[in-house]
Amino acid sequence: MGTGLLARVTKASAQQTSSSGSLTSGDVAILQFLAAGEALEADFYTQYNELGGHRDDEVSGGSGNPIYTRALRRIDRNLPQYIHDITDDEMSHQNFLNAYLVANGADPVDMEPFVRYRAAPRRGRAESCELRT
Repeated sequence: MGTGLLARVTKASAQQTSSSGSLTSGDVAILQFLAAGEALEADFYTQYNELGGHRDDEVSGGSGNPIYTRALRRIDRNLPQYIHDITDDEMSHQNFLNAYLVANGADPVDMEPFVRYRAAPRRGRAESCELRT
């Protein structure tokens, strides 16, 4: 069924790029949507990393809650490293998409205007960790 839809795509239904090869408004909208998703993922994983991730210079925080981290290691001894690596990947995805948008003359995604509340201080977590993009 899905491939049948592709067979019916016509020139009229596809948005054409300009002769200069710049991004169309549709391209920009899709990339900004993806960048917003990556910003949310980066924020979620940053918070997760602060509780149970691996600590190093690549990603701030990590292993903030020793009891939680020990419990994670009982599931899989490498889980704190996985959390750290995924956090780093999500930050990289967000930064790449925003840099690509800027390089092509479009506005990057900034989630700061949507921050409504700061995190309550808790042992093992930064005081302000929501949407730090």
